[in-house]
Amino acid sequence: MKGFFSLDNPVMRFITKVGYLWYLDVLFVVTSLPVFTIGVSITALNYACTKLIDDEGTVTGNYFKSWKENFKQGTGLGLLYLAFGALLALALVFYNRMDQSDIKIMWAVVIAIGIFYFISLCWVFAIQSKFVHTVQDTIHYSFVIAFQNLPETFLIMITIAAVVFFSCTQPFIVLFLVLNFGIGWCFYLFAYFYAKVFDRYINKDQHRKASKEAEPILK
Repeated sequence: MKGFFSLDNPVMRFITKVGYLWYLDVLFVVTSLPVFTIGVSITALNYACTKLIDDEGTVTGNYFKSWKENFKQGTGLGLLYLAFGALLALALVFYNRMDQSDIKIMWAVVIAIGIFYFISLCWVFAIQSKFVHTVQDTIHYSFVIAFQNLPETFLIMITIAAVVFFSCTQPFIVLFLVLNFGIGWCFYLFAYFYAKVFDRYINKDQHRKASKEAEPILK
């Protein structure tokens, strides 16, 4: 029994990690309550999950370290994406109620823009949590990295879409699970994708520096 309760026991490690992810869910929900801070909270959650994979630091320390460092730019990105997403939603509702064929074309255009918006959304806050860039460059690289790593992008999009779909169709059960466990687990899964992809760029940048080639894409 002594071995079973050891922190090195795989079962205890799993239980501990479940507790950490639940705690990250709580931190994320609480720090996102003002709404305008949701961008920096997503950034901090990405950072904390990445550190949790590597068992670096403490959950609280990692989360609020990133929250503090990225507050200004993460908040700005969050407000920008919230505003743009709201405009897309309003445009969809407006054009969907029109009957003319040319209006339907506009509806299709909005859908296409929405897909690109979703693609960027999958990466922009992860990039913000990992690298130092201007807002413009962070958004730019969210598209570059997304299209250069389509398998990971597709898996992230499918996961987010599935969570949103089931949360809307089964709100009482799924939404409860998502708010209490799902957010942390989703971002913990995404952290594996992000780490794998970002390592490629970091290694590429180190090679460029060693060979005195052009400036690295990412810092």
